[in-house]
Amino acid sequence: MHMRRFIQLVERDGTELLDTKRKSLFYIVAGNDDLFNKLYQIYDFDKRVMRKECVNNNQLYDETSIKLLKLVYVLIKEDDDSLINPLINPLFNLFHGLDDFNFELALSDIKIRYMGKFE
Repeated sequence: MHMRRFIQLVERDGTELLDTKRKSLFYIVAGNDDLFNKLYQIYDFDKRVMRKECVNNNQLYDETSIKLLKLVYVLIKEDDDSLINPLINPLFNLFHGLDDFNFELALSDIKIRYMGKFE
């Protein structure tokens, strides 16, 4: 169901093949029922932008959804940190430019640290 929703959103938006920012947003939204059900509060298909107000509107989303929205906002808006804590941007900078092996290594390390999962 996740991939079906993802493809539906990409097609609805007309997302270009190399547009990884929108794909990142749609991937998170498609994979979370709360976010998918509130899609039109999160994304404006006419203007093709994420609605900034959704990032700070904690009343509409559960705690998990809020965290996912903030993550995706950091990933797609790294050049506009006016709505996020400036300390988050270094996280983006840590991942940007890593080769595939080291990127996967870093992701695995996060899984170990926060989920206790070894792969």
